[in-house]
Amino acid sequence: QSGSHQGATGAFGLSRPPIGRRAISFGSYAGPVVSSITSFGSVGAVASARSAASARARIGQPKAFRLTSVAIWGGWATAVGVRGDQRSSALSPNALIGRLATPIPHDADVIALADRNPACSPKCCAIWCNRRVDLADLAHQVENRFPEPRPTRVPVASLWALPREEFDRALPDQCTKPAPEVYQLGVRLLLVWRKGRDTERFAKLCRYLVASLDCDSPKLSYVGVALGKEHVLQWIAHMNRVLWTCCVYLNDLKPELAADMKAIVLFLHVLVAFTSTNTWAVLKIKAMAPLRGGMNQLCANLMGQLFHKGFYLVLKGLLIRGLGRLKAASVSAVITLGLRPLVSANFSDKFMTIFLINVLAVPALLHHLQAASSEVPPHAEGHFPTHSLTHRLQSIATLQHHRIFTRTLELLSSQQSMRIVFNALEGSYALCLLANLIQMAHLERHSTLPSLCFPTFTVVVTGLLESCQNYVPQGFFKKMLEKGGAKAGAQRPYRPLGSPEVHRVVLICSLFHTALHTLTQMQLDILTGLCYQNTILYDLWLFLCSLGPTCGLKTFLDHLAFNTKCSAPEFQMLQLFADCMTHYVTLLDDIEMYEKQRLFRLGDFVALSHFLNVFLYKAVLGNLFDIKSIQSNSLFQSLHTLLMVLYKRDCWRSYTPPDHWLVRDIKVAAFLADLEKGRRAPQLLLQTTPHIIPHEDRVRLFRKYIANERTVLGLTESACAASQSTLITVHRNRIVEDGYRQLTILPPQALKGVIRVRFINEYGLDEAGIDQDGVFKEFLEESVKRVFDPALNLFKATSEERLYPSPTSHLQDNHLQLFEFTGKILGKAVYEGIVVDVPFASFFLSQVSGQTSQAMYSSVDELPSLDPALYRSLSYVKHYEDDVADLNLTFSVDDDHMGRVVTHELVPGGRAVPVTKDNIINYIHLMAHFRMHVQIKEQTAAFIKGFRSIVNPDWLTLFSTPERLISGDNVPLDLRDLRKHCQYYGGFHDSHRVIGWLWDILERDFSDEERRMFLKFVTSCSKPPLLGFAHLEPPFSIRCVEVGDDEDTGDTIGSVFRGFFTIRKKDPQNRLPTSSTCFNLLKLPNYQKKGTLREKLRYAVSCNTGFELS
Repeated sequence: QSGSHQGATGAFGLSRPPIGRRAISFGSYAGPVVSSITSFGSVGAVASARSAASARARIGQPKAFRLTSVAIWGGWATAVGVRGDQRSSALSPNALIGRLATPIPHDADVIALADRNPACSPKCCAIWCNRRVDLADLAHQVENRFPEPRPTRVPVASLWALPREEFDRALPDQCTKPAPEVYQLGVRLLLVWRKGRDTERFAKLCRYLVASLDCDSPKLSYVGVALGKEHVLQWIAHMNRVLWTCCVYLNDLKPELAADMKAIVLFLHVLVAFTSTNTWAVLKIKAMAPLRGGMNQLCANLMGQLFHKGFYLVLKGLLIRGLGRLKAASVSAVITLGLRPLVSANFSDKFMTIFLINVLAVPALLHHLQAASSEVPPHAEGHFPTHSLTHRLQSIATLQHHRIFTRTLELLSSQQSMRIVFNALEGSYALCLLANLIQMAHLERHSTLPSLCFPTFTVVVTGLLESCQNYVPQGFFKKMLEKGGAKAGAQRPYRPLGSPEVHRVVLICSLFHTALHTLTQMQLDILTGLCYQNTILYDLWLFLCSLGPTCGLKTFLDHLAFNTKCSAPEFQMLQLFADCMTHYVTLLDDIEMYEKQRLFRLGDFVALSHFLNVFLYKAVLGNLFDIKSIQSNSLFQSLHTLLMVLYKRDCWRSYTPPDHWLVRDIKVAAFLADLEKGRRAPQLLLQTTPHIIPHEDRVRLFRKYIANERTVLGLTESACAASQSTLITVHRNRIVEDGYRQLTILPPQALKGVIRVRFINEYGLDEAGIDQDGVFKEFLEESVKRVFDPALNLFKATSEERLYPSPTSHLQDNHLQLFEFTGKILGKAVYEGIVVDVPFASFFLSQVSGQTSQAMYSSVDELPSLDPALYRSLSYVKHYEDDVADLNLTFSVDDDHMGRVVTHELVPGGRAVPVTKDNIINYIHLMAHFRMHVQIKEQTAAFIKGFRSIVNPDWLTLFSTPERLISGDNVPLDLRDLRKHCQYYGGFHDSHRVIGWLWDILERDFSDEERRMFLKFVTSCSKPPLLGFAHLEPPFSIRCVEVGDDEDTGDTIGSVFRGFFTIRKKDPQNRLPTSSTCFNLLKLPNYQKKGTLREKLRYAVSCNTGFELS
């Protein structure tokens, strides 16, 4: 038993051929050949003739492996004529006895033959030579089984049954037989072992083996057999076979079955017990203590053989199949077994690599180990003995004791090792390895974690994520961030971008950035953790502020100039912050953002939006981004998304100073000139950040787009004069019906052209007036007024008198066609530059302009424009401090539909899904989305179809919402601007007495509503043009008249002379002011008294009798 003693390392992979298909093959009794001899003291010296791949292929296979590499055994098997290639199902007992009696070569002959065959070693040959005792015994059993006269042939099954019958007879359930006797029974059983048939026999043997280890007598302990020199080599081979057979069973057992679970516990116990001497009672005897070193080497030898046969594959399969079902002690046993080869090999890179691939990459391993470690009871639930083994099955503690986390990081920090591990795992299991590493980092001691996290852990995790990005389709731990801004008023020097402390934070942010773009299904979880875990996000904001003035604007721009691909870690940090802020701001409600301001104050949002606005402007204009691939530039997309989220919030409820969004460095004239020249940078800026130029310039650009389209389509004034324009006839009392009937049949191009209108009065007569756009403007405004009247039930008004499609519009016949017609009418008004009195709800305008399709659009933000009361209720629920479940809310909403309550489910089966603290945010967003989108989905789609058939949707991106294009500015009438751009005829002039009275009455006597009525009376529109009255076509005019409209032939020398000098025939006190809206002309009599002018003008503008007022 000296330390230099060597033993065979093979395992007898015996398996009997199926009955009826193969005759007895004593050549197959030998099983897989033992091809190497290994020192007890060195697991690292273990070497197998067979490759690991072939060993894996053999796991669980019942097929016997022939002895083909040892010539001596093959020769003897041929001599007796029982080679494994025979196919008979029966055999003559006499022939068998005679063949068994064939002399086996003596030891010297065997060794001499082995010397001539390099594939064999003397120690191997000694094992086979010792087998002749077993073969002679088997021949004796055959003689006893078939006494004279023996039958000619007997079934092979009868011969296979001999060792089984002996085993069943000699080893009952409760047995305390001496170990050598059981050893002989076990050897013979394994000669004929078949997995399916001998499962219970093998389990009985295993129970005996485990129980015998508690005996301190060498005669009763199974280990005692190995203490005899005559049995040691065969015992080693036998135990190799026993342990590998346990592995074969473990590879097929199903943990979800109760019977299989018991077998798993038993076989794991055998493996744990015989690969370590810790539980061997026989070695606790003082006389046996000197043998412990040799026995430890023996155990390492056994484990080494299991390792080379694919032992880790067995453990991996067992963990994957049953990690969630195995008992705590069983999980701990698996980890203990997995660590033993590593300990014996002194944690070599080869063994560590295999351990990572097969054990540490098992999904959710650390999560279950953590639970298992806290569940292992003192007696391991009766499955394992109550000796010290149980107390060592504490998996987490074992992993920490052996510094597996540290050793793993050291291994993976090598690029070559990283490639080997990742190529073996590929995508899915690489992510599982990453998850387990992160879990181990959480469990690591606080004293050692900081030194491991940076840079080793950061580099390893980033490398794994970058490798996993190959599998991502194109489409946490808290790290202390030093507060960069310090306290208010404190003066601190700015941090250079390349300083060590900045580099440290940059690498950590790069890690999270890589995780976000690799673990795409966990993006929301990661973002939420970063946004709401303590003050990480705010600390990162302060850190950015510490990089220089305006959040290091110049620093980042200079860095971008040298790294146009945006791949530097510094830009990954910036992108990570932008993604987190976008997520954070999107979830903020008005109370949190404008009132509570717990983390970020409004001033922070102002500073951040200024940085983003200027950075993107200068980066694009300076060609620091590759404009051709801007859509795939993740840095640009992240920063732009955050900028637009902040801009939309400001549009809904302002938090910035006036002109905050305008870029001071921009020269509008030069910018527009570059647009004319087709330069790509200004075009990109106009598409992505149109707010950087003033609104008036964008309106001019919008009108220019329309003018260019008119030219292309041949719809200019000169072109239309040459062709016949569209004429429609409309009855005053059927404006909508007649307009719908005649205009819906026109193609979009005709609707964009000139449309003339002839009105029919209530008497069936044509109304006076020549349509020079004025009559059409009146028709347009009257049509819009009636279509959008809530009484028609196409549109509904909010509590603030804002319009949106009615959810019950389906009660109206052809309601979707009417919505499409309404969209065309409104589109025509915008196309012609006519503002109309239609106050739309902002959420509806966002849908019209296509902003709701943006990734970061939040329905909750615009909910107040639909239902302020509902918004307040949802905000109350969101901030409810007690248990939300007490409110008895479900994912459904009840509506009163014509006296009948109708329940709408927000999610499938929503009426049975309660609202809890975990899903409250989802409930709020679904509720807002249902109210503003789902209920009116069809109506909105029809309206948008009609509107966009006239107005190019790309043009609408110039504006936050098209409300000002449609309804104009909601400001009082600017009388000074109107007077400044007024023209006079018929002798009137700006200093004329009547003109002075007119402007004084409008300013002093008329209310705001009466001023709007006056403007509508003159121009047919109650709101001024978007760019002021300088852009009113034709210009606003006032003409002095002496006769009625039917007698008016225009200005003459006499009428002008009389009007100029206020010469009159008589006071025209019986005449009313009239208008010609097609010319934006006010016809004003030359009244002699200011009171008369006031009375007549107020009456005229309030009557609204159209063109026949006289």
